Amino acid sequence: MSEKKRNYWPHGIILAIFGVLGLCIWTINIASKNPVYMDNTYFADYRDVDENINELVAKERLFD
Repeated sequence: MSEKKRNYWPHGIILAIFGVLGLCIWTINIASKNPVYMDNTYFADYRDVDENINELVAKERLFD
């Protein structure tokens, strides 16, 4: 009587796919909790920087 050997590759592939999807969801969740405006490169709100970027760059070049 021959015993059937179990093949676990399909289980590993499915587990890897679910693992990658889970990590993607986790990454998006963490990224959405950290807002963009926390960047203080010019010590101003990102909206102010966006509106006045040309003036800020010109002043930075003058300072350098």
